[in-house]
Amino acid sequence: MTDIPFFIIDAFTNAAFSGNPAAVCLLEQALPESDMQQIAKEFNQAETAFVIHNEKQSSIRWFSPKREAQLCGHATLAAAKALWSNGSITADAIQFESASGTLGAKKDGEQIVLDFPRVEHSMCMTPPGLAEAIGAAPFGACQAGPDLLVELGSADAVRDAQVNIGLVAQLPIERGLIICAEHDDADYDIICRFFAPRMGIAEDHVTGSAHCAIGPYFEKRFDKDSLRSFQASPRGGSVQLGFQDDRVLLGGEAHIVCSGQLHLAT
Repeated sequence: MTDIPFFIIDAFTNAAFSGNPAAVCLLEQALPESDMQQIAKEFNQAETAFVIHNEKQSSIRWFSPKREAQLCGHATLAAAKALWSNGSITADAIQFESASGTLGAKKDGEQIVLDFPRVEHSMCMTPPGLAEAIGAAPFGACQAGPDLLVELGSADAVRDAQVNIGLVAQLPIERGLIICAEHDDADYDIICRFFAPRMGIAEDHVTGSAHCAIGPYFEKRFDKDSLRSFQASPRGGSVQLGFQDDRVLLGGEAHIVCSGQLHLAT
């Protein structure tokens, strides 16, 4: 029997049952991909992070219930919280080796700040069926890495969009659909939502990796060093955005909901 420490952590929030929940498994050595996929399916969270930490380095991989992800913000934030909470790491900064290169995480007061690759966007043709899929008229559409980023005309349009997940799944999108707008709340600059049915995620709660594109998309509109984004999912959560050369800094808090041992027969 192999025992694997695990955590369920709500990310980009300071309270339980809000933000985006992630499972984190702390491994002593790599597991077969099939086992990690089965564990992710068992936890049934948007993402499950698998972390190997030793004296040489920390590495991380992420799996949705359906497949492996190439980048995940909220589960990386949760992984950093888990490593600090169980005493695996005492330094205030962590570097994770991942499929998307080296990712940083550091403590900043109550927040954890992630150092992620910037995702540039390019204008593209609006895919046929997009308006029907999101239940709203798109203001503009961009290709942003594996995602389609769609700006709507108002914050209300983002909040009230009646998105048809079945139709979204038929759109020519590699990973997910971002809908966003300038926020009408003085406490925030951006409002957004994210949908990824091809990853087994209908509507994601707070998507750190999507903000690697959302931040650069809105960066030049505001005369500020940092931006604040609210993801208007049913649970909701906020992301603090900063910019540094070809990197995006994603700040947020994390709350441990539970922890335990996963027992695998060997």
